[in-house]
Amino acid sequence: MTGWTADRSGVTVSTSRGDYLADRLIVTAGPWAAELLGDLNLPLQVGRRVNGYFRPSRPDLWSLEHGAPDFLLDVSEGSFYGMPAVGDIGLKIGLSAGETTTARTIRRTVEPAEIDLLRDVLDTYLPGASGEEIRHITCMCTYTPDREFIVDRHPEHERVTIGCGFSGRGYKFAPVIGEILADLALAGATPHEIGFLAASRFATATAV
Repeated sequence: MTGWTADRSGVTVSTSRGDYLADRLIVTAGPWAAELLGDLNLPLQVGRRVNGYFRPSRPDLWSLEHGAPDFLLDVSEGSFYGMPAVGDIGLKIGLSAGETTTARTIRRTVEPAEIDLLRDVLDTYLPGASGEEIRHITCMCTYTPDREFIVDRHPEHERVTIGCGFSGRGYKFAPVIGEILADLALAGATPHEIGFLAASRFATATAV
C-alpha cells in the first residue's frame, strides 16, 4: 500500500500492484500509520526493538512443554520481555527500549553487543535459559504519548476508520479491537466505550 484517497463515492487504495476501489477502508498500518495518516498529524513515535532467540541449556526449566511461563523483567539492565522455548523455536527475549526510528529508516543490523546484553540478562536472572543463539530479529513498536491506542473514525472521511499507536501490546487486544473497527466501519458507531481512544484527544492537549 502506498496511499489512499476517499470521496463521497468510495475509497481508492493505491498499491504497488495497482489501485483497488472499496466502499470502506480500515487503516491499521502499524509503524507506517504516521505516513499513511499524515493529514492527521498524530503524535506517533516508532521505536526499534531487538529480540533474540536462544536454545535453553536447561529445557526442563525454560520450555513451554515443561510449564515455563512468559516473563517480564524490570531490572537494573533495563526492562525485558520474553517467552519460553517452544519446539525448535528458542526462548525469546527482547529489550523494551530502543532508538527512535521510522518504518523506512529502521536499523535492521543487530550488533553483537546487543545480543550479549540479552544473554547476560538471561544468565543473571534466568539461569539455564540461554544457550546457543538460534536467531535474532528487529521489530518496531509504535507509541502514543499516553501509551493508549488510537481507535476512531477519520475526522474528515466517514468511510475511513483508523487503528494505530498500539504501544507494543495491541496484539493482545486483537479480537475486541477487530470487532470495534468493524463496528465503526460498517455502522459508524460501536457499543464499546472508546471515547478515551479518540484521535482528537491529542489535538485538544496540543491546543491547551
